[in-house]
Amino acid sequence: MKKSVFTFLFGILLLFGITSAHDCHLFPELSVKNLEKTLFESSVKGNPALATLTEEGLRRALINLKAHCCASQILGDNAQMLASCKKDAKYLTERTNYPQSSFLFDHVIDVMMRRLMVDGKYEELPLDKKAQEWREKTDRIADGADGVIPVAISKDYKKFWGLQPEFLIPEYNGVSAPEYKKAINDLESKKAIFAKYEDWNLNTRYYNLCQSAIYLMTHLPIDFGSEQMALAQKKCSSMTQQNIVNEITNLSRLISHKSELLLAQNMENYADAYLMDTRGGKFEEKSQRMLSNLFGVMRMVPKLISMCN
Repeated sequence: MKKSVFTFLFGILLLFGITSAHDCHLFPELSVKNLEKTLFESSVKGNPALATLTEEGLRRALINLKAHCCASQILGDNAQMLASCKKDAKYLTERTNYPQSSFLFDHVIDVMMRRLMVDGKYEELPLDKKAQEWREKTDRIADGADGVIPVAISKDYKKFWGLQPEFLIPEYNGVSAPEYKKAINDLESKKAIFAKYEDWNLNTRYYNLCQSAIYLMTHLPIDFGSEQMALAQKKCSSMTQQNIVNEITNLSRLISHKSELLLAQNMENYADAYLMDTRGGKFEEKSQRMLSNLFGVMRMVPKLISMCN
């Protein structure tokens, strides 16, 4: 995958490092090799949030979480966990590009944020077509040798980054997991927001990412602490908002650079054309004088010949 000309850095959500809670308890009876016919699989099957997160994204998040749990030996005294880590060893080796967190939420956000940023870290994930389209547009303009008028770049701003209030999912506000799940279920039954994921622009996809992950957590057999999830919502929203700001800042810089380049190229072309016109005029004037002199000499030839005779 082509590397973007822009570099985006985001902080990993190590939200609960100060607590003793973790999601590693998922794995003594859960292999990332096969989630079918497990409590986990039945919990997420048909979940509308998977339109945002994708099954492949959730599986990658689970692999990264288990890799951390096994490497950190959080359940090192648990014989089942040790056996489970050994069973999935080949899936967990050389996994250094994931958050050092023992919470599934952190890994889901990491995986899906990378997908929106098109950074290519997880090749098994399906491309986010909207994000890919935006990256290809900006890469193509940035890589081009010529300047571009600002309107040629900014005309797509609304398409990708304009507000879409009809698709926004309410942020988690500290209610219980069943209450939040019911609220989002009711919203989905009325407006089918998740079902219209392909209509979300990039701004909406970033904005809804945190809520989608929290909604997914309400379906899973994990500890759901209202206070911790409220903190997760706050920090996650701050991170996604910063990524949106980074995208817009880079777009502004691209517009400025390409418009300045276009101005410089136009001035250079004008100067070249001016010099060509000026030099061409002088050449034509000299040519006319030379031809006039030549014709004068030619008229003198018969007279000079007769004088020689």
